[in-house]
Amino acid sequence: MRFLAIFILIVGQVFGQRISSGGDHSLMVCKDGKVYAAGNNIDGQLGNGSLASDSIFQQVLGIDSIKSVQAGGWYSIALQNNGAVWVWGNNFSSQLGLGLNGPINAYVPTRMDSIGPVTQISAGAFHALYLLEDSTVWGTGNNQSGELGQIPPPYGHVRPGMVPGLNDVIKIHAGNGFSLVLRSDSTVWSFGSNGWGYLGRGSVSASASAPAQMDSLTSVIDITGGGYNSFALTSDGKVWGLGRNDYGQLSNAIPQGQLDFTAKPVMISGVDSIVAISSLGTHVLALKSDGTVWAWGANGYGHLGNGTTNKVSSPTKVIGLKGIVEVNAGVAGMAVDSAGQVYTWGYSPDGALGSDSIHQKLIATPISPVSCNPIISLSEPKMYASSIEVYPNPTNSAIYLKLQEGQNMESLELYNSTGALVKKVNHAASMLDVSDLAPGMYVLAIKIDGELVMKKVVKE
Repeated sequence: MRFLAIFILIVGQVFGQRISSGGDHSLMVCKDGKVYAAGNNIDGQLGNGSLASDSIFQQVLGIDSIKSVQAGGWYSIALQNNGAVWVWGNNFSSQLGLGLNGPINAYVPTRMDSIGPVTQISAGAFHALYLLEDSTVWGTGNNQSGELGQIPPPYGHVRPGMVPGLNDVIKIHAGNGFSLVLRSDSTVWSFGSNGWGYLGRGSVSASASAPAQMDSLTSVIDITGGGYNSFALTSDGKVWGLGRNDYGQLSNAIPQGQLDFTAKPVMISGVDSIVAISSLGTHVLALKSDGTVWAWGANGYGHLGNGTTNKVSSPTKVIGLKGIVEVNAGVAGMAVDSAGQVYTWGYSPDGALGSDSIHQKLIATPISPVSCNPIISLSEPKMYASSIEVYPNPTNSAIYLKLQEGQNMESLELYNSTGALVKKVNHAASMLDVSDLAPGMYVLAIKIDGELVMKKVVKE
């Protein structure tokens, strides 16, 4: 169970987030690095140079070699393989980071000025976060509540600014006026608005701009949140939540008679063996180790995919999904199976479901065909897994790799048991020095010809 959870986490870090649904539009990045978009386009968030919305996924022109996408409130972010960031759409709070005091929107993808190699992106409602290769966090956009980690003023950043006091970060999440980060020691840190206690400080406050550790949470491998809630996934497959519970998004974790929110993490009952989570705030999607997806919380528009529009406080299975490897909760629920088929469900009058004239789906169904596959052979290790030799294993000094003739190694990365990147080589290599690492289990991620091969390695 733990290795599978780490596997999902590492896949996300190597290949990035390949599907994303925001406030009224959806994005996906394909195996060939091209981006497709569907939904509302009133602010140019589809990146097609016009204001015309589209209910079918269409290619976003002008960018390629993309590894990850994020659909924000009414804007979009894409991360290239080389660490460059491209943005388009609404810029009301200068969240595009182009040096423009909004509201000056960008209707086509525009490259953000370099802040160093970026490894992760996260788009909130009116602010965005960026994780750099040096494990520092940077932000753009609104800072009214300190969601960029600084006491206002400044009330925002028109260009990326570093969040002070953070290092060793391995995952970021921008919510609605607040921010979450996961550090390499598996602790969660938070900052920004805190009206319903979702920062996990043990109490409610207007805001808290200085990053601080969330109470009572350790061994965390994934984070998500939005609206008035935060959620964390621990390495034992349990989900924890805090903030409001008005739609049952905290399940039945709050005893009857207490206020309908909590400022301390509570464990979500009725679901386990979870390997990934996603939430826009009022409802939650959780990917189970058997490839099924479970959901709970608000369901007025069918966001839980259970065939009804009734809110559910106990996790229930999303109908029509199996073999899933990635999920995303937004105006549309999105999922990708191991063969690369994309599914959507929920409600979007603007076309974010990507299903032509269908604006509401109470269960998950495949989207209209597009000429792309978002998955990089997660279910097809081909010959690589067996043909790559890693030795000695266990080792106390170095790892050696032997490939078959004709195989093209693109990168080599080593992760520890929490999912933190500890070694990286951006070229073909036959040896990796591990003599300086602590004893324990590690995961070697080898990218070959667009395929990802995972190998367990033990350091003695």
